[in-house]
Amino acid sequence: MIDCIEWTKLRDKDGYGRIKVKRIPRLAHRIVYAEANGLSLNEIDGKVIRHTCDNPGCVNPDHLEIGTQADNLRDMLDRGRHGHTILTASQVQRIRSRYVRGCCINGSPALGLEFGVSGRTIRDIVNKKTWTHI
Repeated sequence: MIDCIEWTKLRDKDGYGRIKVKRIPRLAHRIVYAEANGLSLNEIDGKVIRHTCDNPGCVNPDHLEIGTQADNLRDMLDRGRHGHTILTASQVQRIRSRYVRGCCINGSPALGLEFGVSGRTIRDIVNKKTWTHI
């Protein structure tokens, strides 16, 4: 595989390149994918542009492919990634069994701190938006 091409300008907190198009903030890799494939941003609306290299700062068109959020989550599972922190199936089960909405000990912020992920990640796990196979 050809090396990654790193976005050298503004990046968001997750490392994705950001650029404004007509004053609207956009993800740089989406712009690159659309241009490289002769598509408009409207044509890829609702789709995810996935990094085959797992590098969010990469804008090499050869490392980008279109798909769905389900494809993106499957990529993460297949490659052993689960956000910034890797959780085990056992941890996911513990999170689900302990979670109590609004609880200061077993709510999403507290469990997120304990397991090294965001409260949003905890809610996604509990609501089976992620880790759907467990």
